Amino acid sequence: MVRSGVETPSLARSSPGRKQGSGAINDAEPLKKMLRLLAEEKVPSVWAAAGQMDGELGGISKSSGQSRLARKFKTLFGTVPKRGQTWAQLLAHELDRNSGME
Repeated sequence: MVRSGVETPSLARSSPGRKQGSGAINDAEPLKKMLRLLAEEKVPSVWAAAGQMDGELGGISKSSGQSRLARKFKTLFGTVPKRGQTWAQLLAHELDRNSGME
């Protein structure tokens, strides 16, 4: 780049903001606790289970954390168990699936 007769090195342009996915929050434990609450029938819905996780949110507002957890839970498990399954069966399956990793 040339300005008033002085050549300056051109700066490489970078995209603004953080890299996509770099701020991802690991919500594995709160999601497992939500599944347990549903399996034990302590809450009536995924939204209510997410609302019980306010201590797990890491300093963000309850409403945004509840939305994030409910959305992630819905993506993983849905809002109701699949036909012929219960939340308790899903929990048992998740615990079996994760027991080999410890």
